[in-house]
Amino acid sequence: MKTWHAFAFLIVTAVALYFAKWPILLIAALVGFFRGLFWLCERYPRTMLVIAALVRGLMGGRRR
Repeated sequence: MKTWHAFAFLIVTAVALYFAKWPILLIAALVGFFRGLFWLCERYPRTMLVIAALVRGLMGGRRR
């Protein structure tokens, strides 16, 4: 990520917080989280497999 992308993100987040308060921040956090997961999946696929298995185990997923 370039520096100006981070700066623009901070400005947009500050404006969204001022006008829309907390719901928009929750949506932005979810979008950022899933975007980070997708990036991790493309960049480090084996690490993503471990994280996905951990999350699946925490959510009660069982092998069938």
